[in-house]
Amino acid sequence: MNEPIQAKGFDQYGHAQFDYSRDQTTYQAQANDSLLGIANQYNVGLQQLRFYNNIDKHTFAIRAGQTIHIPSAQVIIPLGK
Repeated sequence: MNEPIQAKGFDQYGHAQFDYSRDQTTYQAQANDSLLGIANQYNVGLQQLRFYNNIDKHTFAIRAGQTIHIPSAQVIIPLGK
């Protein structure tokens, strides 16, 4: 099993910074996609996918054309994020 993924730090806006180079899978969001649907498609936890891609925790909103990084291992989410 792959080593868990941790944020390298946070930018001035509070967005987690990750090294996406270890991930080989990305998904280009289409119209009417939902983050839950993408999480289910790739068998990834919804909150892990949200945090990994810096998606708003209140709306889970994504837009058509947005690149969604699919984590290759469990994402460590700090408390409160």
